[in-house]
Amino acid sequence: MSTTRDIEKIVREYRHKGWTVEKTKGMHWRFTPPGGGRYVIASGTPGNVSTINHIKADLKRCERGAAIR
Repeated sequence: MSTTRDIEKIVREYRHKGWTVEKTKGMHWRFTPPGGGRYVIASGTPGNVSTINHIKADLKRCERGAAIR
């Protein structure tokens, strides 16, 4: 699966969970949890699979309320 499709799948998953997911002016993705507060910025065109894994890890940290790098 391509990394673009991977990010699109993540966008759909988190929108389904109630997160606000929007494109920024710089063409990145901004994931904001339902309660607001912290958010995660992800590349609009991730370069490789490890980038996808980092995005998933950051989103999970945000869900737990843990510090994001």
